[in-house]
Amino acid sequence: MAIEDILSSTGTSHLSQVDRHLISKWNSTLHPRLDVLVHDLIEQQCAALPLSPAVCAWDGNFTYAELANLSTRLAVRLVELGATPGSFVPILTEKSRWVVVAILAILKAGAAFVLLDYSHPPERLRTICQTVRAELVLTSFPCTEQAMPLASNTVVIENLVSLKAPADQSHYDKGPEVTPSSPLYAVFTSGTTGAPKGIVVSHAAYSTSAAACNPAMKLKPSSRVYQFSSYAFDISISDHLLTLITGACICIPSESDRRNRLSASMEQFRVNWAVLTPSVARMVHPGDVPTLEHLHMAGEAICQTDLEQWSGHVNLLSLYGPAEIAIGVTVNPDLHHADSPTNLGVPFAVNCWVVDPDDPNRLVPIGEEGVLVCEGHTLSDGYIGRSSETSAVFMQPPLWLSASRKSLCPKMYQTGDIVRQNRDGTLQYIGRKDLQVKLRGQRIELGEVEHQIRLCLPSLREVTVELVRIGDRPPRLAAFLVFDWQDETEFRLLQLSEARQQELRKLQAQLTLRLAPFMVPNLFFAVTKLPMTTSGKTDRRHLRDHVSTLTVKELAAYQGGKQEPKEPPIGTNECELQNLWAQVLKLPLSEIGRHDSWFQLGGDSLLAMRLIGTAQERGIFFSVQDLAHYRTVAAVAKVMSREEQTAGEELPFRWLGDSLDSRQRLVRLVTEQYDASGKEVVDIYPGTEIVRCACEYAANTNDNHTLLIECDLPPTTDLKRLSQAWDHVVQTHFVLRSEIVQVDGDCFQVVLKNGVPLEFPNVAPTGQKIEDLWGLKKPLVRLMVVRNRLSMLIHHVVYDGYSLALIFEHLFRAYNGESLPVHSFDPYLNWVSNVHSDVDEFWKNMFANCQAKAFPPLPDERHEPREDCHLEPRRIHLSNAPSEFTTDKKLHLSLGVAIALQTNDTDVVFTSNVNRRGAPVPHISETAYPILTGFPTRVQLSATKTITETLDALQKQLLDSIPFQNVEIPYLAKLGPEMTAACQMRTVLLVQPSIAQLIPDMFANWHYTEPQDYVLGHGLYVECDAFTNWVNVKIRYDQNMLPTREAQKLLDHLVSAFVIIDQQLSLTIQELLDTVVRSC
Repeated sequence: MAIEDILSSTGTSHLSQVDRHLISKWNSTLHPRLDVLVHDLIEQQCAALPLSPAVCAWDGNFTYAELANLSTRLAVRLVELGATPGSFVPILTEKSRWVVVAILAILKAGAAFVLLDYSHPPERLRTICQTVRAELVLTSFPCTEQAMPLASNTVVIENLVSLKAPADQSHYDKGPEVTPSSPLYAVFTSGTTGAPKGIVVSHAAYSTSAAACNPAMKLKPSSRVYQFSSYAFDISISDHLLTLITGACICIPSESDRRNRLSASMEQFRVNWAVLTPSVARMVHPGDVPTLEHLHMAGEAICQTDLEQWSGHVNLLSLYGPAEIAIGVTVNPDLHHADSPTNLGVPFAVNCWVVDPDDPNRLVPIGEEGVLVCEGHTLSDGYIGRSSETSAVFMQPPLWLSASRKSLCPKMYQTGDIVRQNRDGTLQYIGRKDLQVKLRGQRIELGEVEHQIRLCLPSLREVTVELVRIGDRPPRLAAFLVFDWQDETEFRLLQLSEARQQELRKLQAQLTLRLAPFMVPNLFFAVTKLPMTTSGKTDRRHLRDHVSTLTVKELAAYQGGKQEPKEPPIGTNECELQNLWAQVLKLPLSEIGRHDSWFQLGGDSLLAMRLIGTAQERGIFFSVQDLAHYRTVAAVAKVMSREEQTAGEELPFRWLGDSLDSRQRLVRLVTEQYDASGKEVVDIYPGTEIVRCACEYAANTNDNHTLLIECDLPPTTDLKRLSQAWDHVVQTHFVLRSEIVQVDGDCFQVVLKNGVPLEFPNVAPTGQKIEDLWGLKKPLVRLMVVRNRLSMLIHHVVYDGYSLALIFEHLFRAYNGESLPVHSFDPYLNWVSNVHSDVDEFWKNMFANCQAKAFPPLPDERHEPREDCHLEPRRIHLSNAPSEFTTDKKLHLSLGVAIALQTNDTDVVFTSNVNRRGAPVPHISETAYPILTGFPTRVQLSATKTITETLDALQKQLLDSIPFQNVEIPYLAKLGPEMTAACQMRTVLLVQPSIAQLIPDMFANWHYTEPQDYVLGHGLYVECDAFTNWVNVKIRYDQNMLPTREAQKLLDHLVSAFVIIDQQLSLTIQELLDTVVRSC
C-alpha cells in the first residue's frame, strides 16, 4: 500500500488529497544506509592523495600520507594502552594539528572519540569522562595538568607518536574488529544546566550522511576548510571528518587568532570554505576574506541582515540539523539577498515529517506549523545512560508510517524545532518549541518577537529577546540590541543617546501593532555585542545573569524605549484597583497608570475572574462585564461598589427544603444508604442541573463521561507530601468528596467527611478503555501515581474545564505548603435560587421576533441526537493584531456565519456554553464546582453592517447576559414559544482557554483522554481550545442529522470566516459571506 493510501486511512484524514500526494512523494523512499567505516573512507583519500595537504595548522602541516602513517603508529600504541572496540577515548587539547592525528588513530584502534573543550570547568570535563567511562585521555603538553584527574591513564599525543614505530605493523593493516554500527564519536550538549548529555553517533550514520550531503555542500579536494568551531560543538566534528572524507585540507588557527584575528587568520590560511554560526559570521566583513568562496551558516537562526552582508560575495548556504542527527538534516545551497533567511532548504539524508506539537502521531497540513520529526539511517543511537530521555525524543514509527512500507528505521527523532513545510518541499524555520517562555500565564515564542523586531529595525546588527528577572521583581521581557559594530571584544551594556531612545520608542509603538500586548518587550538594552558560548551560540544565560543584579538606578540608566511616566491613580478607589491589578497581573505599581487598559497590560478573561474574586475578598464589587466594558483603572473605579454582603448561618442540610420534617426524612433516607459503608455524611445538596442531567442520561444510555488526565511528575517529587496535598485539596473542594444518591426518584449530591486518598496501584489507567466512574454512592474522582506518572479519573458531573485547572493549581500550592482557603458554596446557590422578573424580561427581549431555523435538522421527530462522528481538529493561527474583540467573540460570529451559509438564514441561534465564573458571586473564581452551562446565543447578520459593528452587537449581547445567567435552559424554555424554539437548537459551541497551558509546570506533559463512547447528545458540538497564538477547532456531529460532507463544509466555512474576521474587521457582512464562499 502506498503512503498516500495509508495517510488517508490512519488518522490523518484532515489532510487534503494534494497534501497527501506531496507528502507521499517527498517521503516515499528511505535514503539507503551506507555500511562503511569512516576511517576506511579517510584511508581511501590517503591512498589517492598522498602528497595533498590534509592539515595546515598554526603549529605545523601534514600531508595525507603523513597523516596516515602517524595515525597508524598512534593507533598501535592506543591498542597497547587498552583502547578497545566500543570504548571512548576523550581528547583534551587546544587547537592543534595533533587533534586530527588523534581522531584518526582512535578510530583505527577501534574506539570512538570525544572532543573536550579545555576552557570548560573541570567538573564538567570530569562528568563527561565519567559518563563515557574513560580509562584513557589523550592530551597536549599545555593541557596535561588539566587532563590528569579525568582518567587513570593520561597520555600526551606527541609523546606517543614520537616513540619508535613498531618493527612490524602488518598485523594491524585491518585494525581491530569494528562494525558500521559501532560508535564513531560522542558529543555532549553545552551551555545547559545540570549534567552534560552525551549523544552517540555510529560509523554508518555518519558515512550515510556524508555521502548524501557532499553534492549540496560543495566540498571537494581543493577546498581549504576553516576549523573555527569549539570542540564542544558538533560542527567541529564535521570540520575534521567531512573534510578528510572529501580529501580537502583542514585549516586550524591558534586559539588566540581564532578569538582576536578571525578575518586575518582566514585570509592567512587562504580559506575558501567555512562553517560559522551567524553570530560569528557577523564579526567578519566579506572584503576581509577575499579567498572565501563557500560560507555555511549553522547552529542558529539566520536573519535578513546576514543575507545582506554575505550574498553576492560568497556562495551562501545554510546547514540545519541537531547533534542527534549526523552532520545535519537540510541544506539550502544557494541563498540570495531576496530569499527567506528562515528557509532551511530540503533534507539530504532523512525524511522529514511535520507533526502536531501536542501529538507527534498526527501530521499537520502543508503550510501549518508543527514540530519537525526526522526519519533515516543518520540518527544517533541516543543519549549515554539516559534511556528515559532517549525514549522521550526517539519515537517509534507511527501507524501511518509503519503500515506504508517495508523499509523502516526503528525510530524517529523529534527535533523540538517548530517548522512549516512549503509546497516546494523546503522547510521554514519558526523557532524552538522549548524557546517558549511563560509570562503572566501567556506563552511567548521568543523567536517570533526577535523576528518582528528585525522587521521593524532592519539596520540592527543583532537582537536577542529573553525573559529576565531583575532582583525580586516579577519576570519581564527584555530585548538586547546591537546597533553598530563595536571595536570592543567584551559584552557590556551601553547608555542610550536621546536619538536612540526616540528610535526605541518608535520601535515599541510599531511592535504593539504587530504583536499581542504581552509579547512586546518593556525593557530594551543596547549592547556592544552579544555574549557567546564556547560553541559559538548566543549565551542567553549570561544575558539573564548580567541584568539580574542591576540596581534600580542602573536599570534606569540603561533602559531604552522608556514610556512617558504613568499618570498615577486619583482617590482611594483608583489606588485600591491599581493595587489589585498589580497583585493579579504581577506587575509593579509603577507600570500601571490610571488610563491603562486591563487587556493591554496582559489581562485576559481568566485573570479577570481571579481579579474579581480577589476584589470581593476586600469588599470591592464589580463584574467581568464592567471590566470588559470600562477597561481602565479610572473607568472601573467609577462603577465599583463596596456593598456589604453578609451570609446567614451555614448549617448542614440547609438546602433540603424549608420543612424540618422533610429535611430530617431526607437526611435519614440518605444516611441509611451509607450505614454499612463506614462513610460519614456531612452535608447534602439537591442535584443541580448538571447532576440531574447526568442521572437522566445514565438511566437511558451506557455512554462513559469519565475523563482520564495524565502527566509526568518531577523525579524529585515527595510522594508523601503529594498525598497530603491531595487530602488538603479534597477537603477544600467538597465536590471532590461528593457522591450521587437517589431518593424518591430525585438526585442528591452527598458530601462525605473524607474523599478517596492518593492511590498507588501497580497498573496505571489506560486511554484504550477508561474506567467509568459513574454510579450511585460511588467516588467520582480518583488520583493515582504509577512510576512517577500522575493519573486522574474524574467524571464530568464534578468538573468543568476551569475547575480542572483550579484543582491542579491548588494541588501545586498545597504541595508547596500553602494553605488553601475554604469558600462556601452558599452564595452561588443563593444566586441561582433567586430569579427575579428582570431575568425573564432580558431573555425574552433578546429573542423577540426570532425566526431562526433549528440546525442541524432532525431526520424524524423520534430521533435522539448523538454526536457519534468527528472530524480531525483544525488549527487556526491568530493574527495577534491589536483588537477590542476577543477570540471568543470572533469564534461566535464565525460559527454564526457558517450556520447561516448552511441554512440560508441571517438570523442564527445556537447554544453557547459558558463557565459563569464572571457571575456577581463572592469567591466564584476559587470554586471547583462545575457551574458551566449553556445559553442560547443569537447572531443577526445584516448585509450592510461591518464585521466590527456585528461584533460590537454580539459582544454587548454576551456581556449583558452575565448578570442573568443564574438560570438553566429548562427554565428559559418555559418563557414563551420564541424562547422554547431558541432552547431547542441542536448546535453547541464551547470556547475555552487550553487547559494544558494553565496547569502548573510541576505537572509536565499534561494531557487528557476522553473515552471513545463520550457522547453529549447534541446534533453538532463545536469545541474550541484557545492558545496564545492559535485556536484548535474540533467538531462532533450526528451523521444522521448532518452528513459528513456537510459537516466538513461547515468546518471549512467556520475556519475561513474566522481568518477573515481576525484580519479584516472593516469588511461588510455581505463581503465576508462572499469571501468565505469563494475560499471554500
